[in-house]
Amino acid sequence: MPIAARASHILDVDCLKQINDRYGHPTGDDVLCAVADTLRKCCRAVDIVARYGGDEFLIVFSETDLRGAEVAAKRIRRQLDALTFEDAPDLRCTVSLGAAEANQETTSVDIWIQRADAALYRAKGAGRDRLIGAAPLVTS
Repeated sequence: MPIAARASHILDVDCLKQINDRYGHPTGDDVLCAVADTLRKCCRAVDIVARYGGDEFLIVFSETDLRGAEVAAKRIRRQLDALTFEDAPDLRCTVSLGAAEANQETTSVDIWIQRADAALYRAKGAGRDRLIGAAPLVTS
C-alpha cells in the first residue's frame, strides 16, 4: 500500500486533566484551542493536522522524513512553551509526542498510527514534554 506521507506524530497535551481541575474547563478549552492554532501555524498546507480525540492531535507530514518531522516538533514545542493564558498566567503548556515514519514495511495506516501511539506512551512514561520516535520495523 503506497503512503504519500512519510512521517506522523501523535501529540498529547500534558496533564490536561490537572489543568481542567486547577484552572477550570474553560481554560482547558483555551489550551486545546491554542494548541490547535499553534499546530496550524507550525505546519505546512500539505500537512494534515487533526484532533485525534480528547487531548490528542495527529499530524501527518507529507513529503517529510522523520528528521524533518523532528525539526517541526521542536518548533511546535517552542511555540507552545511561549504561550500565555490570561486567566492562568502561571500555566505552561507542554506536550508529549510520538513519531513514526512510513516506509516499505508499513502495511497500513493503522499500523503506522499504532507505532506513533506506542512512541507517545513511551514519551509520557519518560517524563512528558518530549518527542520519542518509534523503533524501526524489523523484518525477518
